[in-house]
Amino acid sequence: MNRYQRNRDRTRHLWVCSCLLVGMPVHARYDEADRFSLQASLEALYDSNLFRLADDESTAGLVREDVITTPRLSTRYNQDFSRQNLALSAALFSPRYMNNRSMDYSGYQWSATWKGAAGSLLRPGASLSQSHTLASFDDVAQGIKDMVDEQNLMAGLQLGDGHRARIIVDVARRDSEHDRRPSLDLVEQGWDMTAGWRTARGTDWSLVYQDRWIAYEQDSLLSRDYRRRKVSAELSWPVTAQLTTRLSSGWINWQFELGDQSSTERFGRAEVQWRASDKLRWLASAQRDADDAGNNARVSVSNNYLLQADWQMTQKVASQLSWTQRRTQYGVVESSLLPSQHDVTDSYRLSVNWTPYSMVASELYGVVQNRRSSSSASAYSDERVGLDLTVKY
Repeated sequence: MNRYQRNRDRTRHLWVCSCLLVGMPVHARYDEADRFSLQASLEALYDSNLFRLADDESTAGLVREDVITTPRLSTRYNQDFSRQNLALSAALFSPRYMNNRSMDYSGYQWSATWKGAAGSLLRPGASLSQSHTLASFDDVAQGIKDMVDEQNLMAGLQLGDGHRARIIVDVARRDSEHDRRPSLDLVEQGWDMTAGWRTARGTDWSLVYQDRWIAYEQDSLLSRDYRRRKVSAELSWPVTAQLTTRLSSGWINWQFELGDQSSTERFGRAEVQWRASDKLRWLASAQRDADDAGNNARVSVSNNYLLQADWQMTQKVASQLSWTQRRTQYGVVESSLLPSQHDVTDSYRLSVNWTPYSMVASELYGVVQNRRSSSSASAYSDERVGLDLTVKY
């Protein structure tokens, strides 16, 4: 029995147990401060272009549109032990496709985080997380069901209590494994250092250095391994009680193993958050950064823009309207046999949340998405409408 069969059998067993729990009546009143909580949800989603196909692209026997029903069970545990804190979370989910049944799967996510204190200035911590999910259809060819197993491990030490000066050193490792695209299997590991200062008014300054080595498990013809270093200065400034700004700027350097090639790009972020009233909040941001390694065969850099409005209509009803734009450049910093590509994706999202009780919540949302691309096969349009019902124990 291989690893994927074991994961499937284990998930199926746990999912049967979760379905029994979902059917139980709610006897206890949910509270955010509870040490232990259990949450069951059911989402129904209509997607007009599931595989993100171009308008004139053949479906090759698959169905372009679909309705996906996703039951989900999640749990959380958070407890302080003297000066130590332990936080555990886990989730099981099982999307079911009405038209494209071959895409059905069962997945999971779990994490464990420990935060401690030794004396008045030393604060160690560690976290471990693992997931088994389906790769986004934005990143895979039509009809490929690529399951991704990912594990993240981080450990660190902070010097300082965080109220004034602080120095933080972290080490991290990420393992990513694909069952249908093994050429993207990789190990990413490295370390970070942050030096920061917080003023009495809440203004926070920091200098951040990040060093990562990305090593692919399989190299078909040429080595794709590289080292990525980032240096940045960051500022969080509460201008007033209603207005907050966050700024960062720095450089990314890639050092590729193949031919000892090197490339450098600027990156940064600017964000403004304005609480116009107790019920209305506006958010605007612009960011340029490298995308996570492993989603595709080339290094990519994206500019992301966001405009968002949150409106608390009543005590129980809230709405959110947002526009995002993502401008992605593929293959612009490394030598590659693949041609460079430039995509522009616009997304509009409107949601309405109704929370009649603290333990019951619902969300109705709609998304319109359009991607323009220098590669005609990558351009598409898509509309989605979803309803999510959640019960918390």
